[in-house]
Amino acid sequence: MSFLNDNQSTAIVRILEKLANRKFQEDVWISQLYYNEVLNFDEAVNLLDDYLFFDFAESLDKSTHSSEEIVLFQQLSKELTEYEEPPNPRTMQNDPRWIRITQLAQKVLNTFNA
Repeated sequence: MSFLNDNQSTAIVRILEKLANRKFQEDVWISQLYYNEVLNFDEAVNLLDDYLFFDFAESLDKSTHSSEEIVLFQQLSKELTEYEEPPNPRTMQNDPRWIRITQLAQKVLNTFNA
């Protein structure tokens, strides 16, 4: 993942872990049991943008990544930028689009960890 430096990659993985973890979302986004820099969906997207995740997803090509990786990254990027967070974060937990995003985030995480 040469487009990203180690700090960016580490930060992106940390944020994707939060997006893939519905228990984290329940504890931090809904119940506010503790503070985390990824304090809601919008902040997660902003942080991903700060760490160049969206640029990275768009820059992937077949010479360095598999077709499956390219599709996963670009699909997650698209889903995240198109998703509109509902006023009540509890509503997200049952939203089929959000559930799909959490699953995509986990799949993308698996490519970082491979």
